[in-house]
Amino acid sequence: MATARPIPDQTNDMLLKNMDARSPIKLLVLPSWYPPRGGRFFREHGLALADAGIRVDVVALNAAGLKSIFSPGRQPPGTEDDPAGFCEHVKRHLVLPGHEMAKVRRWTRDLVSFARDRIRATEKPDLIQVHSSMWAGLAAMEIHRTMDIPYVITEHRGRFISGNPHTGNMLLPWQKPLLKEIFEGAVKVVTVSQALQEKIVSLAPASKDRITTIPNMVDTGFFVPADQPPPGPFTFFCLAHLEADKGIDTLVGATKILSERMARPFNVVIGGGGQQGRRLKSMARKLSLENTISFTGPLNREAVRHHLQKSHAFVMPSRFEAFGVVYIEAMACGLPVIATKAGGPADFTGEETGLLVDPGQADVLASAMHELMQRSAEYRPDRIRESVTRRFSKEVVVASYLELYHQILEKTRKHA
Repeated sequence: MATARPIPDQTNDMLLKNMDARSPIKLLVLPSWYPPRGGRFFREHGLALADAGIRVDVVALNAAGLKSIFSPGRQPPGTEDDPAGFCEHVKRHLVLPGHEMAKVRRWTRDLVSFARDRIRATEKPDLIQVHSSMWAGLAAMEIHRTMDIPYVITEHRGRFISGNPHTGNMLLPWQKPLLKEIFEGAVKVVTVSQALQEKIVSLAPASKDRITTIPNMVDTGFFVPADQPPPGPFTFFCLAHLEADKGIDTLVGATKILSERMARPFNVVIGGGGQQGRRLKSMARKLSLENTISFTGPLNREAVRHHLQKSHAFVMPSRFEAFGVVYIEAMACGLPVIATKAGGPADFTGEETGLLVDPGQADVLASAMHELMQRSAEYRPDRIRESVTRRFSKEVVVASYLELYHQILEKTRKHA
């Protein structure tokens, strides 16, 4: 059964459809993971490209263990041809016990087979768009070798940030030669922030002249400011997978420090689920923060917007972050943000939009939260939102990809 396709905003839809009058492009999208197992941005990216006139076929394998492979819940979107130009083919892939390299090779082989079947059933695509090199890039490289279809990699993963102590050992020795082949075989490598480029070049020097940065996008028609300023105590909102790399333990510690410094009441609302949830709630209880910190659990898109519109600021003290879409969703709602100097957020967090702090330091984060509360009247929601629409709106990001794709195809045709 196919997932229902959201109805696009009519104004944005018309803008995108009129954006490009050149010959239509047939795009095969190979994501390394896909909804319902994360990857919401990958799907939204494909839908936006289809709205701009590109024929988009998504072929995805979602890894699943023995316990979940037959579970009736959280089914993949399925398969259905969409006359508007967007089609999804998503299956579960059984992961068997064994060495990680063997699992990668098996997953890649099955994704290549799945993609080839789709190509034979329709027509040969002009380009392959890979979302994250590990490991859809390996499948794209094999299809390129056997079917001569060029591929573009968009890298999203924070483990490719250079100079961060938390990402230094996240690539294993056996992975590096594979990544070198993948990146150097791509016709173009797109990073979602400047922070990813240095490490990719160190892994794959021959890719240096083919790397560019195109940021993630935000639906500025959905994420909008509240009609009225939120009432009540000053509220910080945080949204994250509750995992160690998101630094939520630092936020809990900073909240304790700030509560001891300030007589003025404030709230911290933490959204999202994850393995660290129970430990973080226990930490908050031990610090007697039950009346200051609340945990919402997992939130859908509408609930995220609701919490953003009911908050005064957004904070997420990640230990590393390739980009951080949730920051620009908050900024599209007019909120100032507190982010860390740990990757992508440095590209868009500045004096008018919020504060940058070093990761992992609760006292520094507490000072930043205090400063933002004291200066909250200085932040202009309209200017914060404008900084997002100018750089990260669907129209701006899709236009960058359209130009990139056409440059690649024009060059390929000249060489042919």
